[in-house]
Amino acid sequence: MKRRRTGIVALVALALVMAACAAPGAGNTTAAAPDGTEAPATTTEEGQDPGTTAAAGSVCEGASLDFWYQTSGPEGLARFEEISRMFEVQNEGLTIEVTAITFDDMRVQMPLALDGGGGPDIAYVSPLDQGAGLYARGGHLLELTDIAAERGWTERFPMRIIEYNNVANPGQIFSIPYAELTVGVFYNSAKFEELGLERPETFEDMEAAFAAVRDSGQTPISVGGLTGWPLAHVFEQILHLTTPLEHIAQLEKLNPEYRYDAPEVIEAAAKVLEWHEAGFYNEDLLSTSYEDANTLFINEDVAINIGGTWAAPEFQAGGQFETRFFPMPPIYPDRDWNIGGHAVSDDFIIPVYGDQQECAIEFLDFILGEEVMTFLWESGELVSYQFDELPPAADQLQEDMYRAMSETGPGYYMGVVNAEVNNANWEAWQRMIAGELTPTEATELVQSVYEEQIALLDS
Repeated sequence: MKRRRTGIVALVALALVMAACAAPGAGNTTAAAPDGTEAPATTTEEGQDPGTTAAAGSVCEGASLDFWYQTSGPEGLARFEEISRMFEVQNEGLTIEVTAITFDDMRVQMPLALDGGGGPDIAYVSPLDQGAGLYARGGHLLELTDIAAERGWTERFPMRIIEYNNVANPGQIFSIPYAELTVGVFYNSAKFEELGLERPETFEDMEAAFAAVRDSGQTPISVGGLTGWPLAHVFEQILHLTTPLEHIAQLEKLNPEYRYDAPEVIEAAAKVLEWHEAGFYNEDLLSTSYEDANTLFINEDVAINIGGTWAAPEFQAGGQFETRFFPMPPIYPDRDWNIGGHAVSDDFIIPVYGDQQECAIEFLDFILGEEVMTFLWESGELVSYQFDELPPAADQLQEDMYRAMSETGPGYYMGVVNAEVNNANWEAWQRMIAGELTPTEATELVQSVYEEQIALLDS
């Protein structure tokens, strides 16, 4: 059955805001998603183990599922293709078509499909206003609240991460994350050893390591500045070290009493530019894509990549060296250590337009079960599944990332709760690197858009 709902493109234009994207579990007063997105009745057989498919056969045999998977590299895609094959084997005649879509392409293709009353049967997409939160507000997603309780998803995973990604609809669940992520510093351990460098423990040590790599005739850091968001990750890392978390949290709530052109924010922007002028980034970063920046690291053209833990599988598979990871050390050691991008991962969603919703629910239940979560953990992912006993780390890199998340507090992807502020962040840092704006002018650009969005809320 096809049903039309509020257009996502229109929602982006209006830049409607969720309240807090702050600490996990934070609530807000944004209106609930439209009615009419309730889930079909499903049952789990008594005594069924989490993630098994005892109830799947009758609804999945002979079915065909279209699964859109947002990917940042081939390794993650390969894992979910394998997971799909595992589920197919358990359900005779089932076919799951996995379509890999990049972050940038998903932001275009999914809204167009849903606005047209179409789209996949199940998808893995960005959370909040960059994806699932936006689609939920448009009435495009199946509500999973009752199913999550019945299937035990709210027991398998911490409620704080489920609430975090469903913050726009308190008390309701439209999307399910399965992992947590952070952004930090990947480094080529062999290059560090060649230069006599160790894992930096202070911000000064880290900058000294950057300089040592540069002075050896190599490029220290690869950054993909072409699309904006990888460069924004560098800014976010530094911002969380210069600016109190409460200030950042209030910016994400669009609180008019807090400003993007505050001195602490300008300090972070100035550091981003300082690193560029010091020769720490790849020279052509504004014409370098995210994928190409990762390739520079894999091919050992640079020693360091500042990026998210989702890139770990690609680095592990592609590099002929040991990849290590550390969180960006604090600038002010007397402050709490919070890291930009230390947050919940992307979400699984089930659009309301598919005719295989019950099978999609069974597939999602399988994905969220212990068999698949163990498989993903052993593959190096930082799953949030509540194991009775945490399995050993798959490798040193996974141990590094897990340690980083244990040492640091949660943080933000700036502007993620408001599409226009998000885009202004990307543009500001690109123009600053291009020499068009000073750090102060760049923050003033974001502040002007920030004020416009607040005015829309008040109108």
